[in-house]
Amino acid sequence: MPEFHHKVETKHVLCDKVLSGDKAYIKELTQNRSVLRNSTLDMSCKEIKARVLPPKVLKKMEFGVAYARVVHESYTFVEDEVRSSYHQQNIFCFSVGAKPSADFYSRIKALSRCLPNVLLSPVRYNISRHGYNMNFAHYDCLKLLNRYTGWQYVLLLQNYDMVIKTVYETVSILKELGGANDNCVRPCESDRWNQSFSWDARSLKLFRNETQASPKQLAAELPEIRGIVQSSLSRAAVDWAVRSVDLTTLIYQLNSDVRGIDETLWATLQMSDDLEMPGRFTGKCISGQTYVPCISRSELNSLHETYTLQD
Repeated sequence: MPEFHHKVETKHVLCDKVLSGDKAYIKELTQNRSVLRNSTLDMSCKEIKARVLPPKVLKKMEFGVAYARVVHESYTFVEDEVRSSYHQQNIFCFSVGAKPSADFYSRIKALSRCLPNVLLSPVRYNISRHGYNMNFAHYDCLKLLNRYTGWQYVLLLQNYDMVIKTVYETVSILKELGGANDNCVRPCESDRWNQSFSWDARSLKLFRNETQASPKQLAAELPEIRGIVQSSLSRAAVDWAVRSVDLTTLIYQLNSDVRGIDETLWATLQMSDDLEMPGRFTGKCISGQTYVPCISRSELNSLHETYTLQD
C-alpha cells in the first residue's frame, strides 16, 4: 500500500500514542486541534497516481467492491479514502453536489480523469443537509457502476464516511453476507412519508416491463420504513434496481426536504417481500421490533468537540 504521509499541520502528531490509547496525549491533542487549511496540491496525473496507487499490483481478491460516494468538500480527505480502499479490482463513483466550489469539483474531475477505476457522475444535484436529492445522486452512480464487471457489492457512502477495514477484510466480510444486502431498518416517522401519494408499485411505475411482473408485485404496497444512507448492496440488487425497475418516481415522491429523507429508500425496498428485490430481508424482521441493526456503519455520536477540514 502507499506510504502514509503526514500533512504539514499534523506532522507533530505521534500516531503510535493515539493508536495505543494514550488518554493524556489524546486529551492534549483534542485541546489543541489542528486546522487543515487550503494548500497547493499538485493535481497532475503523475502526482495523483503517486499519492493514490500502491507501489505494486496488489494480491488478487475473490471479487471487487464498488464505492458510491456523494461528496461536497475536503478533497484531501476524499482522496485519502480512495487511497485507503484502493485495489485494481475495486471501482469508485463520485457524485458532486451543485453547491461545492469550482476548485473542489475540478479536483474530483482530475481524479476521475487520471484513474480508470474512478468514475464521476455528470449530473450535479442540489443536495440539502436533510438529504434532499441524495438518493438521486447515489442512483446515478449505481447506473454507472452497473456497466462495469468484476465487483460483487457496492457501499453507499457520504462525504466524511471513513472505511475502517482493509480491502481484503472488506471482501471477507461481504462474502459472509452471501448475497444479502445490509441496511439498518426501523419504522418510519410519519413526517417522512407523504400520505397524499400512492405507494403501490403500479402507481410508482416501478417495473420497467410490467408484463414480466406478477400481479402480486404490481399491487405491492411499499411499507413505511427507514434506515440509514450507508448500505451494502449486492450486485444482484443493484442490477435489479437499475435494469428491472425504475426508482425515479419512488425517489421523487420520497424527495421532500424533511430531515433524513435520504434514509428511507433502500430500507423500504429491503422490507418489501412482494417486490422481490434480490438480497432483501423479510418484512417479518421488523414485526414487533423497533430497530434491526446493520454492520455497514459504526456510528459515534459522543464527540463533544469539533474540528475543521478546509479545502
